[in-house]
Amino acid sequence: NDTKSEVLRAVYRHEPASVSTLAAELERADSTVSYHLDQLESRGLVERERDGREVRVQLPSPIRGTVDEVVAD
Repeated sequence: NDTKSEVLRAVYRHEPASVSTLAAELERADSTVSYHLDQLESRGLVERERDGREVRVQLPSPIRGTVDEVVAD
């Protein structure tokens, strides 16, 4: 899904990022971004961590390492 890929790329560029930051970057509704983050999280591609009142989204370390290697090539 193109939107899921866009969300994953935005997380990579802006991590740790809030849903609202990602939604603004992608010009999508928060609910749309949250839906796709749920899908990505269920596959282990992103993780969420509470930061006070906000939830921050980031790539798990093994995934980040893999993406860094691919981007570097």
